[in-house]
Amino acid sequence: MKKTNKLSVILLSTLSICSINAIASPYVSGQFGVYGTSDSNNAYDNLFHNKSRITGRIAAGYLWGINPCTELGLESGVQGYQKIREQYTVTDATLRRYSIDALGVVDYRPIQYFNVFAKAGAAYVREKINVHTTHYDYSSAKGTVVPKAVIGAGYDVLENVNVNLSVSQEFKRHGHFVATLPMPAATSAMAGVNYRF
Repeated sequence: MKKTNKLSVILLSTLSICSINAIASPYVSGQFGVYGTSDSNNAYDNLFHNKSRITGRIAAGYLWGINPCTELGLESGVQGYQKIREQYTVTDATLRRYSIDALGVVDYRPIQYFNVFAKAGAAYVREKINVHTTHYDYSSAKGTVVPKAVIGAGYDVLENVNVNLSVSQEFKRHGHFVATLPMPAATSAMAGVNYRF
């Protein structure tokens, strides 16, 4: 925990120093792709079968150039997930999920028009589960903050337009979420467009 706190202070201090000497470059982005959830104790997977579903995310942020190849920044976004529904002989189960995140960004351009990026921070994740059987109804909703990480690469198709591919992970949150289930991890693979003003 102490190492994480020190790293956060160093990143924010560096970003503050860079922002004094560099002009902020605002941007917006949209992404669309698939996601899957997983839980190592299998209770969650047994209920929802760990199928891939559709996800989308919109975000806005700022980048500050610290040298000709590297930019540091901050980004905030909202990600929505397709509802998961499973039907069995006498059981109907649904799961809804969304998240709001705040991420630090490192963007590196090894060659002109091409960039690789990494993002890390926290996401507030909220899930709601409903289970309906012939003799039993159960509903629960809970939100929690989890770590989130993203890696990806992009290509500039126009001066202000970048297309990209990325993989993100919202990590599992231990502790009881619904009954004895923890908040599961969610992994997304997405394609997107980034527009700089």
